[in-house]
Amino acid sequence: MEGSTTDPYTNDPEYIATPLVSPIAPPRLNPPPSQRNGPPPQANNRDAPRDNPRDNPRDNLRPTAPVFRNDKNIPHQQVVQWLVCEASPEEGGWLDKLEVVVEKIGELDYDLFCVKEIVDELFATKTKISVIVPHDLYRARSRANPYEAIGKSIFVNRSAVKMANLDAACGFSQANQRTGSADFTFADICSGPGGFTEYLLWRADRNGMKSRGWGMTLRGEQDFALENMNLQPPLKEVFAPFYGEDGTGDIYKDENIKGFAALINGATEDKGVDLVTADGGFNVTGDELHQEDHSRQLVLCQVLTMFMTLRKGGDFTVKVFDLYTPFMVELVYILYRFFEKIAIIKPFTSRPANSERYIVCHSLRASRPSAIINHLFAANERMNALKPNYTSADVISSHTTQQPGFLPRSLKVQNGMEEVTGLMNVDVVKTDKTFLSRIRTVNIRMTMSQKEALQELYRYAADVRRATYDQVRIRRQCLQEWNLPVPEEFHGRDTRHDEQHRHGGNDRRTDQRFSPYKRPDGERDNRDSRHDHSRQDRTRYDRDAGSRHEDRDRNRYR
Repeated sequence: MEGSTTDPYTNDPEYIATPLVSPIAPPRLNPPPSQRNGPPPQANNRDAPRDNPRDNPRDNLRPTAPVFRNDKNIPHQQVVQWLVCEASPEEGGWLDKLEVVVEKIGELDYDLFCVKEIVDELFATKTKISVIVPHDLYRARSRANPYEAIGKSIFVNRSAVKMANLDAACGFSQANQRTGSADFTFADICSGPGGFTEYLLWRADRNGMKSRGWGMTLRGEQDFALENMNLQPPLKEVFAPFYGEDGTGDIYKDENIKGFAALINGATEDKGVDLVTADGGFNVTGDELHQEDHSRQLVLCQVLTMFMTLRKGGDFTVKVFDLYTPFMVELVYILYRFFEKIAIIKPFTSRPANSERYIVCHSLRASRPSAIINHLFAANERMNALKPNYTSADVISSHTTQQPGFLPRSLKVQNGMEEVTGLMNVDVVKTDKTFLSRIRTVNIRMTMSQKEALQELYRYAADVRRATYDQVRIRRQCLQEWNLPVPEEFHGRDTRHDEQHRHGGNDRRTDQRFSPYKRPDGERDNRDSRHDHSRQDRTRYDRDAGSRHEDRDRNRYR
């Protein structure tokens, strides 16, 4: 009101917290000549020596080299710790203990294959991270992850570089040399838009090998983007997409799995392929803490498809999320018994704050084991039968939309629903001390690492000035290690597409410029939100919250 002496902002907390003096120091300039010690420089004499070569005030305004973090060694060579099963696939009578275990959904026993206390700490950290606004989360993720700048290189998708990472560590692209196959063959399951396929075909061409691949994925947003792949030969001659008997690509349906297996076995003279890759995943927004639970059937169907299409001596890799439940651990146990060796790997190219990891299996010991195939079909049939009627709709190909009938685990428990909780008598796994010890060790280590990565993400969200890693150098080292092209200019374009761009070509990968604020493909970039709001960030996320306990948490389970 006019004439009033009341200050309308007196009770505004943010106004009160605003400093009257900026905390950012102004640029420091050298004092003028009159304030320096010694005689003033001679006027109008360019050759006269200065007191100090750095006395020019402009020198202090020039940009300085960035300061990178050096408190942690960032490796570029992936170390694989293999787990070898000494017994034959059938030894020990464990196949007689296979059963489809159906129980009412209840609380999970995290002490069975991990330690409940550290799982609870991880979940608490995930809940804390969930309050970060999307803009700050994207910015923090791009700065906290030392491998973030690796990106997708020359390929259609980041998953291609992830496959290059795994290949360098495990030698997938040489699988045909172990199987005795003249040409390199592979099957790519649930992996649209086809990053794995693009890399494998590109690598085979670079190695001078003939290759052939088959793939099955859902039709829709994440379908194979064959037209954008960085491949020279006609794709129809080296790769064949397949969408099942019903044309949907839904791997949950038995007839689609059998149709895909018939296609491959017919084309390979009933021998199967040298390599099977499986990279399926879908949106679990609203129940991120139980991503493993929602992915169980997907992983089972991918493993089942592998057993029907992989030749003896071939390799397999599948993406999973956590390994806390008996169902998932028992599925890994089946792989452990039927391959010469397996490993659980978190690739460098997999963001450290998520629960993603890969089961890598080397050299299949027995092709198409009928007992396992029939059992997994029975488990899949039971899982389909237990779905509510409203989930009978076809699954959708999307990373942004939940699947039909998606329900958080808490609601399933509340509704008294049943689910398939196991694939065998759990004592089979418990009595194999070697396998059980490795699963617990890997779970504890990865759980602690993920919690630390989430805490680091929180710190970067709270402090936009926090120093980052030298991501350009790390990117160069990793690409060299994985035998991928290293661009001359990190901030430059993928020049392969420049000619198309000049002539009106439409390619989504024309601009390969890296930005620490870059959004995922398809999301709009809001430049106005990139300003430095360091004071608000520190207030919003309480940068120092919980810091007193971080050192204790980091060392408790080492």
